[in-house]
Amino acid sequence: MFYSREDNTKGKIVAESVAIGLPRAIGQIIDDPCFDAWYNEKYEQGRVQALDNIYESGLTECYIEQLSKLSIQATLTAPILSQGKLISLLIAHQCSGQRAWQPSEIELFTQIAKTSRKCPQTTLDLPAIARIYNKR
Repeated sequence: MFYSREDNTKGKIVAESVAIGLPRAIGQIIDDPCFDAWYNEKYEQGRVQALDNIYESGLTECYIEQLSKLSIQATLTAPILSQGKLISLLIAHQCSGQRAWQPSEIELFTQIAKTSRKCPQTTLDLPAIARIYNKR
């Protein structure tokens, strides 16, 4: 999914690819009081975060509650920057269970996010990316 930042605490899900039977979030505006200056700074420094199990990751209760509402159990997040400022997040969620993110998956995901930075006007085909990603 692509999460577009609107201000310091709000963002919108602007694109997603979701398995059948799982909750959809497209178009939702998310008021995220958990996302503070510390997270913003880390993502602007290029942080890519892979969490195999949200319940054992050290996330705040606030984040766990938000992710649980969408049945999310593991997550991979990479920043999309414009002129050094965080404008969006590229996020992969695992809802069927915990997931041990592999280094090759993290690298591929990071490269997709970097490509998005270079071509912000390009619309990515999320279902096609998901098919490629799932073949690995």
